[in-house]
Amino acid sequence: MVFPKLLATVLASLCLSRVLAEFEHLDPRKERDHFNCATPARHKDSAAIRGVATRDPFSSYSLNRSSSNSSEVPPIPVKAWFHVVAENTTLAGGYISDEKIAAQMQTLNGDFAPSFRFELEGVTRTLNLNWSEALERSEAETEMKSALRTGDYKTLNIYTQKRVGPITGYAHFPERVVEGSLEWNVSGVVVHYDTLPGGVNPWFNLGKILVHEVGHWLDLIHTFGLDEEGSTCTGLGDFIADTPAEFESNSECIFGRDTCPDQEGLDPITNHMDYSYDACKFEFTPLQRKRMIDTWYTYYESPSY
Repeated sequence: MVFPKLLATVLASLCLSRVLAEFEHLDPRKERDHFNCATPARHKDSAAIRGVATRDPFSSYSLNRSSSNSSEVPPIPVKAWFHVVAENTTLAGGYISDEKIAAQMQTLNGDFAPSFRFELEGVTRTLNLNWSEALERSEAETEMKSALRTGDYKTLNIYTQKRVGPITGYAHFPERVVEGSLEWNVSGVVVHYDTLPGGVNPWFNLGKILVHEVGHWLDLIHTFGLDEEGSTCTGLGDFIADTPAEFESNSECIFGRDTCPDQEGLDPITNHMDYSYDACKFEFTPLQRKRMIDTWYTYYESPSY
């Protein structure tokens, strides 16, 4: 339909001044780093994500928590632990301050409100070169998380590293797990230390990388979701009905981009589950929020297994 696209374009234009204000202090001649998340583009268990997607489709409880202006239902409290894994005690070595962690938690809570409230239970700091550069699914990741992980399965464990290979972060999707198993131990999210608020990377230094990865921890996939054929405008995408179809990721901040012109809506570049610059991203849709809430009660709060 023409009108929704026109309306989306107007709204995008109104948001542009906000983004430019964030970018005005940056030198456009600098090399622009790209967001690269190692979390799989689609859930490894499509039956599981379909199940959560159709769980209690008319649940007023979930929808009330999903509403951005709802004050009827308190946010879901989530305990969180922050694990700083560094090479040495310098910032360049990945050793971050309590102030940076507090700023990151403020960003996390701001973007997930009013659905979730993350409560920082504690911070650990570990000096280990091998762990500070651990790759996903590596022996070093397993060793690190088995040693540092704190709390039960519904406790969010956040790890910052000096390096995360060629990427900025990753997460593990929720699963049906046995306590003490590999899947239990590796649950959580990992981000590069410099993606926290105040980092030197001009494009990803507002703390939105962690927001994106926690979205994965709560079972969201990328807005440019893939089907069995790869990138598509007509498949099931991210299994979310109110995110417009997107053929491929947005790796900059291109308002008005429309990679699926035959489908309703412009590319959701302001969505936390795209790859846009931090300053562009500020929203989850109501049905994304519903998915995360349903996932919480399916896998974390009261698992049915």
